[in-house]
Amino acid sequence: MPTEAIATDRGLHKLGHLDLTTKAGRSLSVACSSGLHSRCLMDDCEPSGDTRTEEVAVLSTLTHNRRMKIMAAGYVIVVVFGVVAIVAHWGFGASGSVALVAGVVAAAPIVVAFAGDRITGIKAFSVEISLAQVTVPVRVDLTQAVMAIAETGPSGSPELLATLRDAIRAQARLLRLNLHNDDYWWSTRVYLVAALAEDYTKVEQLIFVRGQEERLWVGMIDPATARERLAEAFPEYERNYRDVRNMAAAAGDVNTPLDKDAEITNILMNWPSKFGWNEAQLKQIVTGDLVRHWLDPALDTEALPHGPLTPLLRYQVNLRPRRYTALTADGRLLAVVDKCELATRTTDELLRRQFA
Repeated sequence: MPTEAIATDRGLHKLGHLDLTTKAGRSLSVACSSGLHSRCLMDDCEPSGDTRTEEVAVLSTLTHNRRMKIMAAGYVIVVVFGVVAIVAHWGFGASGSVALVAGVVAAAPIVVAFAGDRITGIKAFSVEISLAQVTVPVRVDLTQAVMAIAETGPSGSPELLATLRDAIRAQARLLRLNLHNDDYWWSTRVYLVAALAEDYTKVEQLIFVRGQEERLWVGMIDPATARERLAEAFPEYERNYRDVRNMAAAAGDVNTPLDKDAEITNILMNWPSKFGWNEAQLKQIVTGDLVRHWLDPALDTEALPHGPLTPLLRYQVNLRPRRYTALTADGRLLAVVDKCELATRTTDELLRRQFA
């Protein structure tokens, strides 16, 4: 049977190659390629009136089906967004903005599933967000300051105090601990950092890397969980810390308690004494393997490839159950992305564009 290629005046739509049989029993080959504007491409003959009518009917059916699929996808997204937002607001008492963010986060994977293959850039839903906008800076590294005390004794405490003070004032969310070549950190000091970070800062994650300047990714964990897990492995660390913190609290007057700086200084000065001034002999050298052993399964060791904030990367970040996601290249930590910041910026930009 003769085969005819059908094209609309607007061009060829990218539907691949579809063989259809008309009522007249003729085989029609429909080829589509979006963006190519062309008139009817026939073999070498002008189609008859009946054939043209059949062609129009076929294309009309295809267009109708495509529109129905798009409409169905739209309804699914709206329903998921609405249900999650309502449940978050009325079921869990979340504020309107939080409920809105929850709806966006829940609906985003569906949108990507329907439209991901058509998105080639980092712009989706007319919203552009750069990786830098959702990256959390890791400016504070306690490695040198903490180990200065371990190596020089209490005389090194001003350096750590200054670093912690900077972290407190800057309200740093991430603190980096560099294990160097697995031959530097003491177990006693890792615990001390976790305890101080939990009690005196707003740090949300301790970032473990190794290799000094290479900063090879090991994992991250919140200070409270790190402290709890280390206390299970080393119960005496928790007892010693409670003792020195109680001593620091008692050093102040009832009416004028010590401020944070004074309390931290007091803890740092008395910490070595709880080990009989023999901390170097009682500690364990911390390696990446030991960090994973002590802190698993709470330690987050997963990382995604670093690169532009494409829809795929946004989707992968959104799928993770944790708020923060490490981005690496060749094992090196290059950035940490905040999922909540990503959702908030997406929502804000959508609303701004809608109501601007």
